Amino acid sequence: MSEHKQPAGTEAILSHLVKSILATTEPLTIERVREGQSTEVYRIHQSARRFYLRLLPELDASFAPEVYVHTILRTQGLRVPEVVYFEHYHPGLQRSVMMTTEIPGQAIGYGARSADVQPVIRQAGRELAYINTIKVDKFGWIQRDKPWVDQLQAEYTTYAAWLQRDFAEPCAVLEQHGVLAPSALAAVRLMLAEAVALLGEEPPVLAHGDFDVTHIYQQHGQYTGIIDFGEIRGANQWYDLGHFQIENPDLLPALLDGYGEITPLPTDVMRRILITSGLIAVRRLGRWLARSGDLYQPDLAAIMRIIA
Repeated sequence: MSEHKQPAGTEAILSHLVKSILATTEPLTIERVREGQSTEVYRIHQSARRFYLRLLPELDASFAPEVYVHTILRTQGLRVPEVVYFEHYHPGLQRSVMMTTEIPGQAIGYGARSADVQPVIRQAGRELAYINTIKVDKFGWIQRDKPWVDQLQAEYTTYAAWLQRDFAEPCAVLEQHGVLAPSALAAVRLMLAEAVALLGEEPPVLAHGDFDVTHIYQQHGQYTGIIDFGEIRGANQWYDLGHFQIENPDLLPALLDGYGEITPLPTDVMRRILITSGLIAVRRLGRWLARSGDLYQPDLAAIMRIIA
């Protein structure tokens, strides 16, 4: 997909668009949220209300799959933002546009946490289990080339093909840079083989794709919702649990407590999660190293912890 350069007069176009969406002449403020993501995100303040407007960076991509996900999850009673506006292609902005309501409160985040975080994590686990029951056709990134969808479609027909494309290649980068010792690389390749053998026949389901404590919201110790479905993909049901485990192993038991209330977990659940977690960490570490020349230490630490 080709990247998009911001057109002249973007701020004026955004202001006019937001006022027309909200049907208001009241004063409002629009501020760019700068958190390093590729998608442009703007926070809109109108009186006591806040909204978020997002612009995709690619010229030929659409928010249609995310709109579908938000709609179906809210229909099931899950606490995710409500989509108040969607346009497959806005002529002035030259990109796909989506605007949502705000989830109240703040993300649990990293660092010091209050003592009441466990119930919040358990409730997030319940809702994650529902997310992971939505069917997807194939594995990999959700396709964003259509202006409207009634089924989520991904890239690769089999789990093994997806692993080969998205997870095996970063191993070569790590080997080339000498990041992992030969014994560690051998263990990673064993994980790849075991993942195919153990998980290869499981059907693809929706994965949040970037599920961690920065996307779980709470207010006054009460769970308020999950945000940001910009990384959605077709995967097995262990993907989000494995992703969460990389940097939050201490909170995983609480997440599994809630998850298991909705979806029964097998006796070897931790092996499935750890294999998936290790492969995700390898992929991210290899891609990060190839892009920036640096190592993302949490991923490296997770790989070594899982191998051990």
